Amino acid sequence: MRAASITMLPLLACLMLIPCVALAQQPDAGANKDAGINADAAVDKDAAGGKDTPDSPWDEETRKKGREATGLLQQKKYEEAEKLFVEILDKTPDFEEVLLNYAVLLERTKRPDKALELLEAYRKRKPDAAQAYFFISGIQQRQKKDALALSIMEEAATKFPDNTEVHLRLARLNKNDDSKVIAEYKRALELDPKSNVALNNLGALYLRLNRYSEAAAILEEYVKAYPRAANGRFNLAMAYLSLGRSEEAIKIYQELSVNRPKDPFAVGGLCLAHVLAGQFDKADEVLKPFGAPDALSGAFAYCAGLRRLFAGNAAEATPLLRKATADGGQTFFIIALIESLRQQKQLDEAESLLAEHVKQHSSASNLTLPYQALLKLDRGKRDEARVLLEQAIAVQPDYKNTANFAHLVRMPAKGVEALQALSAPPPAPPEAKSGCGCRTTEGSPSNAALLAFALLGLGMLRRGRRGV
Repeated sequence: MRAASITMLPLLACLMLIPCVALAQQPDAGANKDAGINADAAVDKDAAGGKDTPDSPWDEETRKKGREATGLLQQKKYEEAEKLFVEILDKTPDFEEVLLNYAVLLERTKRPDKALELLEAYRKRKPDAAQAYFFISGIQQRQKKDALALSIMEEAATKFPDNTEVHLRLARLNKNDDSKVIAEYKRALELDPKSNVALNNLGALYLRLNRYSEAAAILEEYVKAYPRAANGRFNLAMAYLSLGRSEEAIKIYQELSVNRPKDPFAVGGLCLAHVLAGQFDKADEVLKPFGAPDALSGAFAYCAGLRRLFAGNAAEATPLLRKATADGGQTFFIIALIESLRQQKQLDEAESLLAEHVKQHSSASNLTLPYQALLKLDRGKRDEARVLLEQAIAVQPDYKNTANFAHLVRMPAKGVEALQALSAPPPAPPEAKSGCGCRTTEGSPSNAALLAFALLGLGMLRRGRRGV
């Protein structure tokens, strides 16, 4: 954001629990109109909040006091700030930025009910004040009153249907209903096709839902609009990996690693992309600066272990994958360890580990289904394994054939080959044999019919002899 006499809060500051509105002397032309998804005090393009312009109805002395009070609030000098806020609001009760910041102060000083009372009164006086809705909803949410928070934003949506921030907030409040979240982000993008929050969050949601093609499409738009946004590029690289587009992922991770030479997400991602592309030597080179394999941990130990698993050495992979999962680990870390144990016939431990992880992380079950199928298959429960495989295929919109599991769930060749055999149609049963040793097939004449034909033939032969 562009600097002013009282600097607008940077985006990171807006991520605080209870943000405040900074007062600028000039319009903040560079303000990000979508930052409000993380900041209840963010300036919306259609709202007056934060735009303390020369055309403001408040005189310079009042605006100066407002900036002073905001500065005191930022410094956590709450008593001094409150005195100034009250003094200003006594004279100008509808000075929005001051009123909103006073509400912030009240909440920070453990008086949320009074903050809500202040904001509700303002909303009644100024029904078109979108910021009041945002603040009320935010306080309700922080008070764990999600139903009330959602209700106020749904009311806001009827009053401000073309306000991007309304739909961004509704997406956040509907977090337990993926279809509604998607609909709200799509509406936000209709209103603002370059909304960084909607682009990145919708892409991330598609990733979580295994809708990798859709994720890649939306994240490509995000990266095009915000080429320096690291989170968008990380998510896009992950989408590419899941689609088997390893070379494109490698390119992104290489770019990210230049400025993040020790970042486990950048460097670990680059290593992973090389492994999935079958470039094991390059994966080793990526990890080389971080020490010997037995000195690695976390994402680096995972990649080193996965590299060995994909190369067909489960015994060497297992201790590395145990280290990677020492602190719980991501689902991908866990399923790699499960597969390494399965390949070594340590089925009891593999099943126990899988059951515990799914119990604690129910959302991970989609990724674990193919591995559950493999364990059932190893137990000789082929029918149950086939059912699990069918379920695994059903939750992968980008599935085309069994080989796709190599990149969809990072499954090594031995696992893929077992699933390919499982998915193949069962062999045709051998043809049944009749009691006389002659072959019959379905639809052939019965024994009785054959006997009738034989007798008929015999009669014809006898008649033929008589005619000679």
